[in-house]
This record gives sequence, structure tokens and C-alpha cells, in this order.
Amino acid sequence: MKNILLLFIYGAFPFIFIGQISQIDVQKYNIDIRVSDLNDLIYVEEKINFNLNDVADPIVFNLEQKNQNGKGMEVTKLLVEGKSCAFKQQNDSLYIYHTSMYNKSHQIPITVEIQYQGIPSSGLIIGKNKYGDRVFFGDNWPNRAQRWIACNDHPTDKALVDFTVHAPSKYQVIANGKQIKETEEKEMRTHYYSSKTPIPTKVMVIGIAQMDIKNYPSAIPVSAWVYPKNKEDGFTDFSLAPDILLFYQNLFGAYEYEQMANVQSTTEFGGMENAGCIFYNETSITGTKSCENLIAHEMVHQWFGNSASEKNWCDLWLSEGFATYFTNYYILKTKGETSFKSALDKDRKAIIRFNKIYTHPVVDTSYALLMDLLNTNSYQRGGWILHMLSKKLGEEAFLKSIRAYYLKYRLSNASTQDFISVIQAENPTIEWTTFFKQWLYNPKVPVLAIQENKNKNTVQIKVSQEQGGVPFEITLSILVRLEDGSEKLERLQINSRAFIFERTYEQKIKDILYDPNTELLFETVMR
Repeated sequence: MKNILLLFIYGAFPFIFIGQISQIDVQKYNIDIRVSDLNDLIYVEEKINFNLNDVADPIVFNLEQKNQNGKGMEVTKLLVEGKSCAFKQQNDSLYIYHTSMYNKSHQIPITVEIQYQGIPSSGLIIGKNKYGDRVFFGDNWPNRAQRWIACNDHPTDKALVDFTVHAPSKYQVIANGKQIKETEEKEMRTHYYSSKTPIPTKVMVIGIAQMDIKNYPSAIPVSAWVYPKNKEDGFTDFSLAPDILLFYQNLFGAYEYEQMANVQSTTEFGGMENAGCIFYNETSITGTKSCENLIAHEMVHQWFGNSASEKNWCDLWLSEGFATYFTNYYILKTKGETSFKSALDKDRKAIIRFNKIYTHPVVDTSYALLMDLLNTNSYQRGGWILHMLSKKLGEEAFLKSIRAYYLKYRLSNASTQDFISVIQAENPTIEWTTFFKQWLYNPKVPVLAIQENKNKNTVQIKVSQEQGGVPFEITLSILVRLEDGSEKLERLQINSRAFIFERTYEQKIKDILYDPNTELLFETVMR
């Protein structure tokens, strides 16, 4: 997910945090949804196949109930294994009372069929695009799927999903998975999509709009879905997608999903990494290919975030930090070292600014709202931690470790500790406790006050850590440039609050560059 629209907008959406419902393990959703142009009501018939992990009564699903503003879903019929069952809606949950029907010998599997209708308050955004045309776009992150579908709305419960979408014939429809067929009757068209790969609810979506479609030559079906009024711009911008997808396939391994549709939409984010059908904010389409980095960022999520998903919300950096770093890595391999360092330096400056107003660690368990996690810590700081890990290991060993992590947790979920354990297992000769503790769990960023004293060919550099708390253990590189044009790279191993470096060279010192290769996350204060 690209958060360019929301970096500092805390509490912009009123979320009630509902954690994973561990009593159920959904295997598949079959969602039949009907929309019209007469009003914003949606009509849904949903079948959920799930395993019941315990026999606590009732069974609970997430589903927003109808509120005083007339938004929300109202359940009109519910069957369990084809039989009527008592239920109630309360606290944005659907409670299904099953004691009379199930006991310990009937735990798994179970099928529930639900009929409901209503106007979504969020999750499925119904409105107009920038041209004034009516559109419907799913926008579920973080736990807004429950605003329009009954589900276990947590990234740890991955499931297959089939969508059957009934919409006026003028609309095109995109959804997760592969389109199986279309049928048409009385100015309504029905679109059937089926997924073969389990995905979390946060990336289960449909998109309904008047769109022009272009398919690009690619081993994986890659397409562009754009508004007709700027289709040429959209087709130009999304023509980058096949090569970017191939880049990450070569880097991470096989692509898991049936297609890679790139969709212009009214998403509230800069982009949303829905599995196999990325939704991009409509304003990102310019025809100048300026959205290249955005496309790369959302592509990375198909591996990290969608397939290898975070286990807990506080582990969001495993999704967003990875997407941020590997976008920069794409820049390195396609634009070169200078552009790569420029992106890193821009991110570092953003981290330093943000840390002054929001002093929390990357693995943040004290957030007030889930939207609070859409911040620079999860994105740029998480990405910088991966960059420093790469520098610590070397590029080859780093990529080998990342691939090992992905292969272990593909189509599954991982915590930060799971990631650390893979790094430790892949690189057992290195002591890792300090590195991860100080960068992932320390809210501070190193602030290095540097006092430099040069006298011809002699230099003394005093470095003080001024960020407070336990000093970081860091390596600060300096490049000493001499009058004869030669250079000396020094690596200062700093593990205390005060550090002094002294050296005499054979030539007169011209100047000194700090962190010349952009390897360390820190703020500099020159004395």
C-alpha cells in the first residue's frame, strides 16, 4: 500500500479494532453481489466454508451492522448447513448460535449461507470518479472488508474467494482471481471470478466502472484497466508493468496469482496492492510513466504483504518496509547507484523529521488506531533497516536470506520474530540481538554530534550520541580526501555515547565526507 495521501493524517477514519477471530478458519468465500445505478444499496448472497476451531457458542464473523445514518449491512437470512439458525448483529459482528446443531463431534467443516443488504459505510467505495462517472471500488485495508462482506477480517485468516458480480451492462468488472465467464440478461451483466490462491481479506476486492482494457504480452496475464477518457495515458503508464513484474519474479520467485491487472480507481490511497489486481489512485495516471515507482511498490506487495503476510498489525513493516526497500532496489538496478542513493537520502530525511513528532519503534504495539501504522516508520524506516541489513550481510547473502524468508512464509503469515529467526538461521556466525533490538524496537534514531578538527595531515573527530537512552552500536564510514587526490575510507565502530577518532595521513587533508555510501540511518549535528 502506498500511503502518500495519509502519512500524517491520524484518525482520518473511525475504525473499531477487531482482532482475528481465532475460533474460525475460513477456507473459501463465495460472494454473490448485485449493484445498480438506482441507489447505493448492495445485495449480497454469501457462502462461507470454514473450519470451526472450537465449539464456543456463538460463532462470530465480522460484519458492520446498519447504523443510525443508514449505512451498514442488515442480514435477512442465514443458514448453517442448509438449516435455519438463530443469529444477531451487534458490535459490528454477526453472532451465529449453533449449540442445538453442533457439538464436539461436528467441528469441521461447516458451511454458512448469509443474505444481507445495505449501503457500505466504507470498504466498497461507491461514488464518482474524476470525470463524474459512477464507480464501485473495493478498498479494504486494514479491516474494512467487514464494511461490505461477512468475514474473518484479519490477515492471518487467508482463504479462497469467488466473486459473482451482477452490474449494469455498461460496466466492466475486475476482481481477484481469473474471470471464468460472463452472462448477460435484461441490461445486466454477470461476471464470474474465481481465485485458486488463498489471500487475506484486506486484498479481496471488486472494481466496477466503465473502463477500457488493454492486455500486454507477458507469461503472466498483465493488463491495464483505465477510464475511457484518459485511456491512452493509462495504457502508456501501465505498459511498464510487465517488465516490473518480471524483475520481481526473477528476484523473489514465482508469482502466485492468476493475473496482474493494473486498475485506475478511486482508492483512498495512492495505490492498493489487492492480490492480482492492483488499484491505483486515479490521479496517478499522467501518461508520463511517472508512476513507475508506485507500480514497483505495489508489485513487491504481491510477494510481501499478500503472499507472505504480517502475522500482527504491529508487524506491518514486513509488508510496507519491504515494498519501500525493494522499490529502491528496483531503482538501483534500473536507474543506477546515484538514483538509489538519492532515494535513500530522501527516505532518511523523512525518517528524521517524522521521529521528532512521533517517537515510536518500528514494531509499534502502542498505536491508537490501525491507520496510525500507515506512517514513515512502517515504510521508509522499515526500508532503511533492510538496507542496513543488506550492507551488513552483503548483497548476495542478503538476497539469499530474503528468498529463504519468503519461501518459508509464502501463502502464510510471519511475525517480526519469525523474520529475525530466518536471518539468524541463514547467517549463524553473526550476532543479531543488538542489531534488531536497536533498529526495530528502539523508538529513537541515532543523533550524532560531530566535532571535526583538522590540522594539515592530522584529524581528530569527536562523535557524541545525543538521542538519549542506550547508545546505538553502529559503524560510521568516513571518506578522507587528501590533497593529492587519493582517498582513505575509515569505518568507525561506535558503541558508546562518546567516541574519538584520530589519524595522521601522509598527505594534507582536503575534506572529509561522512557516510559517503549512504549506509547508516542517523541524524548529523555538526559542531
